[in-house]
Amino acid sequence: MSRISFDELFAEITLLIAERSSCAKTKQAALLIKDNRIISFGYNGSIAGGLNCLEEGGEEACGKDSNGSCFQGIHAEQNAIGYAARNGINTDGCIMYVTQTPCLWCAKLLVASGIKEYHYIDEYRIDEGKKFLEYCGIPVWKIEKKPAKKVVKR
Repeated sequence: MSRISFDELFAEITLLIAERSSCAKTKQAALLIKDNRIISFGYNGSIAGGLNCLEEGGEEACGKDSNGSCFQGIHAEQNAIGYAARNGINTDGCIMYVTQTPCLWCAKLLVASGIKEYHYIDEYRIDEGKKFLEYCGIPVWKIEKKPAKKVVKR
């Protein structure tokens, strides 16, 4: 009998958490891992208690910032690190698992937070964040997809 690897486990959990996203545009998630334990997670969407795009009319309800991005949206990495910060959880030396490579702003936050490795499932359409992590010496690893295990929904 064999067990799935930690990479496979955390990739599956990341994909499952992404389903909690309230973003009408895309579903993303991030896990913060220390000593092979999840210490925080986040998914993209509006601020806690804020507008839920899925219930309020989709992308148009969120508004756009000057760059054309969602005005109210918080990225999965930001939510995971923000939760850790609010709860006194040390992120120095953590590994992050995510659904996509980071934007540049999230990459800068990851470096400032002491993240030591970054594991991702898919590429984001803009590669500045990935390049920034590599420039800063943070290993960036692509998780090779394997068929997902069937999840029983209740």
